[in-house]
Amino acid sequence: MTQCAGGRYRAATTAMALRAVVAGDVEQAAVYGLAAAQQFAGRHLVVDLVHRDLDKDVVDR
Repeated sequence: MTQCAGGRYRAATTAMALRAVVAGDVEQAAVYGLAAAQQFAGRHLVVDLVHRDLDKDVVDR
């Protein structure tokens, strides 16, 4: 069985979209096709997202 590293990218993309919504970043959420960020926009939440190995080559993970 061969495993694909694509799941790491999908998970990171999902996390980035969720961060945009929760942080109320309407423009970034729109990039992901999400309009839900509007309801969080007035809360001024700061959301930091760290994906520790997304920038590493697949063989180094």
